[in-house]
Amino acid sequence: MSMTPTVIGESQESARGLALARVRILAGFFGLCAVGTGIQTVIDIAARFFPPLGRHSPGSNSLAPALGGLVTLGLLRTYQLLAQRRRAGALVATVSLAGWIIESLRVGGPRWDVAFLSALGLAIVAAAWRYLE
Repeated sequence: MSMTPTVIGESQESARGLALARVRILAGFFGLCAVGTGIQTVIDIAARFFPPLGRHSPGSNSLAPALGGLVTLGLLRTYQLLAQRRRAGALVATVSLAGWIIESLRVGGPRWDVAFLSALGLAIVAAAWRYLE
């Protein structure tokens, strides 16, 4: 039994819809990470001015708020690009996820949960690549 062009078209459209839904989930993940790092950055800044709010010590990294802000902006931009279904967002996400895999396998023994979730994110990006603009 052969598939008619309509069935093939519907099947391809269904695969496209599923791939783009996964990209939206990945975009949401990056958005959630941006919110988390943003909150942490605000807490870090507040702890510098109001020591009872945090564990800030004079010897801690004075660049931490700036670095936290940069990471937050990077995560937000990745979220925006993925939400717009742009290939640039997929490329940035790929670099981020690959970095997380490397870091999870390097520091203090392997973190297989982080490596697995990052690899899953890479698979989502790869599966949706052809549907991105």
